[in-house]
Amino acid sequence: MPSFGNTRKMSATIVEPNNIISSNGSSPNREIASPLPSGHLETATRFWQFKVEEGLITHVRYGNIRPDGSLMERAIHVQHHSSYLDAKKFVENLVDEKIKAGYVGWSRW
Repeated sequence: MPSFGNTRKMSATIVEPNNIISSNGSSPNREIASPLPSGHLETATRFWQFKVEEGLITHVRYGNIRPDGSLMERAIHVQHHSSYLDAKKFVENLVDEKIKAGYVGWSRW
């Protein structure tokens, strides 16, 4: 099970950086793919997170945001998909639902 960490409450709009810049010093301008598709969305009192591992396994975690900003996990759902495109479509549909429900945050592919 992946560790989502104890993420503090944050509010932002959805951003989708497709690539990150390599910082290994070999080629400072070389772009590499994002290491792990993931995202964090929230309202004032609830959060929703996802990760896609190995391109086929989606992990969805959600719960409540406490008054001090810490996260109280309610559940984690793990689902296996037949292809990366199926996993991506599954997550994109869930992200669209959350945005329509008023969640804001970020996602990375």
